[in-house]
Amino acid sequence: MACAEKTEVVSGCLCFMSSAFPRNSLVIPSLPPVSRPEVFCPGLLDLCQELKVWRLQIDTYSSPTVEIPQLPGDLERRTRCEFVLDLERGDISDRLSGQHRRNISRAVRAGLRIRRTREASARVHLIWS
Repeated sequence: MACAEKTEVVSGCLCFMSSAFPRNSLVIPSLPPVSRPEVFCPGLLDLCQELKVWRLQIDTYSSPTVEIPQLPGDLERRTRCEFVLDLERGDISDRLSGQHRRNISRAVRAGLRIRRTREASARVHLIWS
């Protein structure tokens, strides 16, 4: 999604749309900093109206510090935290809760493998650097 003023793009973000007639949902998983909310918010609402979106979900996963603007029809807001684990400090399991360790064990039994690499091709998975 991108919002433009005249011919200049002033704000944009990745979004996903899912349709389950008659209810369309639009999800923005990682809201970028919105420097021009007076352009972005009306543009977002116009897009939702055009696509007949019934449910809009805006998240800030892996976003730099950003405030989600108040929108008409706002139903729910939740405060959340993100934690960053320093993988350079050796074994991280001693710094995890018991439930997290159980979830990791379950994932390993299901076939999950974690591999450290410095290969340049792995950088394509990074959202923010």
